[in-house]
Parts: sequence; structure tokens; C-alpha cells
Amino acid sequence: MEARAEIMTDRSQPSMIPRSRRIILLTLKAIVGIALMYFVLRMVDLNELLESLKSANLLSLGVATSLLTLNLGIRILKWKNMLRAAGNEVTAREAATSVFLGITFGSFTPGQLGELGGRFLGIANGKSAHIIGLTILDRTQIFLVLAMSGLTSYAFLVLSAGPAAAASVVSVAGCLFLYVRLDLIQKIFSRVPLHFFRKEWLRDLLESFNLLGKKEIVRTLLYSLAFNFVLFLQMFFFLNAFGSVDPWTAFIGFSAMMFFKSLLPLSIGDIGIREASTLYFFSMLGVSNVVALSAALMMFTTNMILPSLVGVFFLPSTRFLKPSPARSQQ
Repeated sequence: MEARAEIMTDRSQPSMIPRSRRIILLTLKAIVGIALMYFVLRMVDLNELLESLKSANLLSLGVATSLLTLNLGIRILKWKNMLRAAGNEVTAREAATSVFLGITFGSFTPGQLGELGGRFLGIANGKSAHIIGLTILDRTQIFLVLAMSGLTSYAFLVLSAGPAAAASVVSVAGCLFLYVRLDLIQKIFSRVPLHFFRKEWLRDLLESFNLLGKKEIVRTLLYSLAFNFVLFLQMFFFLNAFGSVDPWTAFIGFSAMMFFKSLLPLSIGDIGIREASTLYFFSMLGVSNVVALSAALMMFTTNMILPSLVGVFFLPSTRFLKPSPARSQQ
């Protein structure tokens, strides 16, 4: 616990990318997103898309939208448990602030990388490298869950039932092994004989991959699986708000899209990547472009825009705008 207690200290990490280069990359990825959305919109009749949105099944829309509360609740509970397991006692409000700020900052950055800084800003006390490291660990865990379902969906898209089932079992087993042994990353890099991997801030960040015990690993796995399942339910109900899609088709298309876009953080907030991949994979399954795009737009609005707007109200609670008790006593 003494090693874990160090998380209560604070140390900023250096910026790895020059500001000018960050601006150039941000501009290029904004252009990529705009270009992709242009081509996506060219693939559908805009009047038909608007009519689809207007005539949506309100019950299905309501169910899918209401699942956002469960979606966010799972993320907040998981984040709170991860922080506490690492030795940082936080309240439910602090955990919620951190998650909402992460979504807000991540919504306008490529690959949602801004989530790293957003979550850090929401915690009043804590070592920056550890909090950012835990955020990376959280994102890595979610990625591996997406890989389980995504690789399974790819197997069933390109193979017959028997080989696809076998390939999915192997994929899931491999992802589960990586999930429970992410601490190997820290052990491997600690042995790399390069000066870069000897930097203190990087050692602190990699140490975060080894902060969770076995019980916490299992608990976070359940949270990650539940989070992905809620996302699938949202997609299923959104699809059925605009058309008629069976659960298996929804699962294959959703899983393929989610894993694919997680591999290509090429635009701000995944704009364009998400919509293009949704159209591509669901078209392979016989779902119309209008239905698929309508569902993708609703997923983006519900799970990204709405929480981002809420996150703005948490900005006054950030660690730099809200003085800590220690500072106020000085």
C-alpha cells in the first residue's frame, strides 16, 4: 500500500509532441473527418435520411436513449473502483466529474485522446502519470473487449459457421489472456535497455498497469463487458427505431464497426470513421444505408454529444480551477 499511496502526490508529465505539430495533426484529422462525412452523405438520399429520422419509432428511440444512464453509470463505477484499487480514495462525484470531463475533452480530439487529460483534471489529488496510466489501462481493457466481439464478427463475416466459431474461441481466449496479464507490458518495458524507458514519468505511467490486483482485474472485466453490452443494446434499439434488424445481425455489424473504428483514430471524435464503417459492415448484412446511418448518427448524438455538453458544467470543478484544501491553507 505504500507504493500505491504515492498516487496521492502530483507530478506533471512532459508533452511528447510539439504544439505546432499537434495543431497540424489536428487540422489534418479534421479534414479527414469532414471528407469522410461528405462521402458518407453522398451514399444516401438526404431527403430519405431526414424522413427516416422524422418517422422513427419513438419507443425504440426512448429505450436506446435511456440506456445512456446505464452506460455512464457503469463507466463511473468502473473508474471509481480502479482509482480506489490503486490507492486513490475518490467520491462518486469526483469519479463522475472525471468521466464526464474525459468525454468532453475526448469528443474534439482524434481517437478521443483528450480523455486522458480530461480524466486527470477531474481528480482533485493524484499523480498525473498514474491517473493517465489508469485511463490508458481502462481504454486498453475496453479495446480488448471490443477485439473479442470484433474478431468474432469478422470470423462470421468471412468464414462458414464451423471455422468461424473456432476462430472466435481462439480470439476471445487470446484477448482474455492479454486482459488479465496487462501487467506484462510494464515488466517488458522495464527491461528494455533504452534511456527513454528509464524516464521517471514513463515508469510511473507504466506502473499503473500493475496497480490492480486479481480481484480488481476480474471486476473491471465484468464492468467492461457490461459497458460493451449496453452499447450493443443501444445500437440494436436505434437500428430498430428506423428499420427491422434481428439481434444477431445487429451484433455482427455493431461489433465489426466498433473494433474497426478503434483501430483507426484518424479523425476528431471518430467522425466519418464511425459512419463509414457502420454503412460498410451493415451493408454486407443487408441493412440499408439509411437505417445504418440513422442509427450511427443517433449513437454519436446520444453517447458523445449529450455527455460532452454535461461535462462542460463540470469544468469549474477541475483541479486547476478549484483550489485544494492544502492550497487554501497556504
